[in-house]
Amino acid sequence: MRTIIKIAAYLMLFLLIVLAIAVPVLCEMLHLIPGTSSSDWLGFWAQYAGTWIALIGSSSFAMLIAVHEIKANRVTELRMYKIQERVKYLFEIVDIVSELEYQTEYPIFQLTKVNQIKMNQWKIHYEQVTDFIDFLGDSGINLSHYRFKLPQSFINTWWELLEQNSDLDKRGTEVKQLHKQIKNDMARYNKEQDKNKKDKIEQKIRENIVKINSEINGMRDDYGHFCERALIYIDKLETN
Repeated sequence: MRTIIKIAAYLMLFLLIVLAIAVPVLCEMLHLIPGTSSSDWLGFWAQYAGTWIALIGSSSFAMLIAVHEIKANRVTELRMYKIQERVKYLFEIVDIVSELEYQTEYPIFQLTKVNQIKMNQWKIHYEQVTDFIDFLGDSGINLSHYRFKLPQSFINTWWELLEQNSDLDKRGTEVKQLHKQIKNDMARYNKEQDKNKKDKIEQKIRENIVKINSEINGMRDDYGHFCERALIYIDKLETN
């Protein structure tokens, strides 16, 4: 469609040039205007040619300026659209990661010493960790959808959050393994009759709860740092 329009514009310009030359020539050759001398025609030709040269030149220049401005505006609009879309995606990612950070702030996760863990807190802790693991899985799926929507310069930061064998991934894997171990130990504790063995199982459960809390607290710090870096990047993106 654009090619057809360009061809039509060139043909029209060519036709105008032909008419601009042909009409006066025919008038002179056929003596369509009586009572004119060669000097009169020379003056007429000078004015006529000057007028057409100025007209064609100014029109061509105006067309070039207009085409350049249109292209520049389109490029600017496209870049602004891309920036707005990327900023929107980054804010959506920050929302997801912020919610993950919030999930790590339950009071039961703040217990960092073995002697702080009470037996009546085992079940509460287990349920909270179960909810966190489920939320972690759902959030990972949601975050993966942004994989190809982010600016290239921010991809490395994004991969630090989700890449397999990243610090966060390792922490998450450790939490899941310890969580499973606690489940098995609580079942063993309820069945065990020997007091000494029960005491050992109890100690192990407390130690694993503290380990889980340590990993979750580390994940919270990682989530917070990611959000900070994302917001700094958004500010730079909007400024540029």
